[in-house]
Amino acid sequence: LDAVPAADVTAALRAALTRYPRIDTVVIAGDADSHFERYPGMLDAYNGLFGEVREGLADSHPGVMVGNAVSLDRIINRGGGAIVEELAHGDFVAFTYRPVNLLNEVSRTPQGAMEDMREMLRLAGGRQVALLEAGWTSSGDVGGSEADQAEFAAALAGLAASEPSVEFVTWYRMHDREAGTCEVSVPDAGGSLLATDDGEYSATALGSYVCGAGLLRADGSPKPSWEALASR
Repeated sequence: LDAVPAADVTAALRAALTRYPRIDTVVIAGDADSHFERYPGMLDAYNGLFGEVREGLADSHPGVMVGNAVSLDRIINRGGGAIVEELAHGDFVAFTYRPVNLLNEVSRTPQGAMEDMREMLRLAGGRQVALLEAGWTSSGDVGGSEADQAEFAAALAGLAASEPSVEFVTWYRMHDREAGTCEVSVPDAGGSLLATDDGEYSATALGSYVCGAGLLRADGSPKPSWEALASR
């Protein structure tokens, strides 16, 4: 990070924001909890860079919110909530979310997932939050179902509509893919997949999860989750 000039990052983001004026939020670091768990000595340098970039963008684009993103399910599964406070120096905190255990099997009910959402708000400590790539799989191979996916999608939409601290929510993917076509290796998982004794199984399970995480089936037909969101 010492080799990354904050001025260069700021200049690149300013150029993008000027070209695309509809952008109103910027996430500087994604899966930041995973990265800084592996490289804790880089956190101070990163926070320094983040502060300089945020200040530079505030001067040129004062309406743009700047923050970092962490994995909510990973933090809950690993008990690593302290990292949120260490990275929460921006205008909001972004969380990604999958209702899974460390082996990428669905391990929550829709009601349990909403408990995770309440934990997210607690971890944010009153700050604004965003949910990036939230989702639920309908793949039965890892314990998902279309009914549970629809229930969670409806509950998540209700949370976004009723909770003022939620800036926005994005769903992980629009379309399913055919089963068996979503190969994901441990390095490709962006740090959200932990190395375990069953790492190969975890990667296979993640592939199954991803293939079934869409709101539309692979043939384009709507799933109940799509209908649940479209009706709101």
